[in-house]
Amino acid sequence: MFVATVDLEPFEIEEDEDGYFVLVEIAEDPQSGRTVYVESRLSPAPLVGVGDWEFSFSIIVLYDEGQQPFVTQDRNVAAEFIPEDARPAVLRVVADCLIELVNQVTPQGIYRVTKEVNPHPKALHKHDVLTNCLKLKGYSVVESGTDPLQRRFWHMRRYGC
Repeated sequence: MFVATVDLEPFEIEEDEDGYFVLVEIAEDPQSGRTVYVESRLSPAPLVGVGDWEFSFSIIVLYDEGQQPFVTQDRNVAAEFIPEDARPAVLRVVADCLIELVNQVTPQGIYRVTKEVNPHPKALHKHDVLTNCLKLKGYSVVESGTDPLQRRFWHMRRYGC
């Protein structure tokens, strides 16, 4: 059974070949040795625009050594690994990590896309919260709608940086 272990700070930004990311532990299952993290990530998105980065977040379940991590962006699958008392903190963690990543990378543009074609209203609420966080950092929505795969997207830019 998973128990909440949410640690809200400090966040450590790491870098790999795909960009910058922050891992924050949110739960663990002491009996099975599994640990659950939320990963917030900024990856270069040159196909979107010059100086643009894509922001995404995932739930990662790490097992004992020797097993591959399990990664999902599906809210229904992720719910299995996140205890009720940790769920309200996940959006705060993602929003705080987004701000920390933006402060470090200072992208001109940020692109976000839902992973589902018809996202649940709670998923869209998360994107509204993230959009508002970025607005506070000086970004404006320059384009939004649906992509060729019928997923919702937001493209935001900051001018004068």
